[in-house]
Amino acid sequence: RLEQTLPTPGLDIYLTIDIRLQRIAEEVLGDHTGAIVAFDPKTGEILAFVSKPDYNPNLFVNGISHTDYNALNNNPEKPFLNRIMQGRYPPGSTIKPQIALAGLEQGLITPTSNISCQGFYQVPGSKHKFRDWRRWGHGKVNLYLSLVQSCDIYYYDLAYRMGITPMTDFLKQFALGTPTGIDLLGESHGVSPTPAYKRQTFNQPWFDGETVTAGIGQSYWLATPLQINQATTIIAQRGKAFTPHILKATRNPGTQEIISIEPTPATPITLRNPDYWQSVIDGMVGVVHGSQGTAKRISTGLKYQIAGKSGTAQ
Repeated sequence: RLEQTLPTPGLDIYLTIDIRLQRIAEEVLGDHTGAIVAFDPKTGEILAFVSKPDYNPNLFVNGISHTDYNALNNNPEKPFLNRIMQGRYPPGSTIKPQIALAGLEQGLITPTSNISCQGFYQVPGSKHKFRDWRRWGHGKVNLYLSLVQSCDIYYYDLAYRMGITPMTDFLKQFALGTPTGIDLLGESHGVSPTPAYKRQTFNQPWFDGETVTAGIGQSYWLATPLQINQATTIIAQRGKAFTPHILKATRNPGTQEIISIEPTPATPITLRNPDYWQSVIDGMVGVVHGSQGTAKRISTGLKYQIAGKSGTAQ
């Protein structure tokens, strides 16, 4: 033996998880396949972090058996997949608030401007009809109603007039299709739909219809639940946010010194008119509490106000 380095104890860690909220999230998700993640918007601390189905990590402590490992690895529900930060899904209508902000910022819409929704949208010069989720349409729709009723036609038209590159460039500021920087390994990037992405991935040109469907979170959009939560947090904080993190503090077991982890501010988003934030937030409150809100059912018996956005993705 020429040299020996004695092992040193690792640091004790404290997490940001709120155990009561974590238990509630676990119970609510139950046996369903899905994910629940909750932040403290003012610090970026992750309060609940649940991905189902999951597995018992203690199986790996002393060496997992081939039988147990193969059962997990071959499970079609993919328990090894952390859906919160690795599951990539079309965000659907959940990103309409961010797209609305892009339209406001670029002067394509105002909080009071209207469109007429008759249940379908056609690109100029094309006979193809892009349908609204409500077959007979929504009638006269402004920004507020477009969010409350989740009018697809409003966002088809806005996306087409905006163009795919200005739209995705704006939404990247909200961590949509880009990593949030969470302090865990293995975070997925997601996908922001661009002509360059399609050319590189499929060697195909971009079509106007793909811009139209990108306006409702379809097309080639892929985002993780973590990214969607961060994007929503940025709206809640009116452009300010923090990088999501799950490590709260460390403690040296020898000296007992505790070192707290300071929140890391994300790059703030500044709009030319700060009132735009409130216009979108008002619409998100109407989604839950408005008489025509797509999520009004969850407001029954609430003792506090919620701003939210429903979404259904193919």
